[in-house]
Amino acid sequence: MKQRGKCNNTNPLFHKLAQIAYDKVIETMLAGEKDHPGNEWINKSAEYHKLHAYQHAESAYIGNNKEDDTGHCLTRCAMAILKETNS
Repeated sequence: MKQRGKCNNTNPLFHKLAQIAYDKVIETMLAGEKDHPGNEWINKSAEYHKLHAYQHAESAYIGNNKEDDTGHCLTRCAMAILKETNS
């Protein structure tokens, strides 16, 4: 995984956004474990997660309120980045 630089001189809003993203991914993953126990997502490719993220983004854009599509999109993006950085 890439080494992240020090963040001492960054915009405080960036830290707030990062915390929101972190909290949302954890929340989404914990909720997902209830419906999909195990880590089957880890065996999927980055491309699979990108497509899944796109589908959730599109669903959120058109106003689907059946699930937290924004949270799922963000989580799938994080999964894709994890797959790309660990390949």
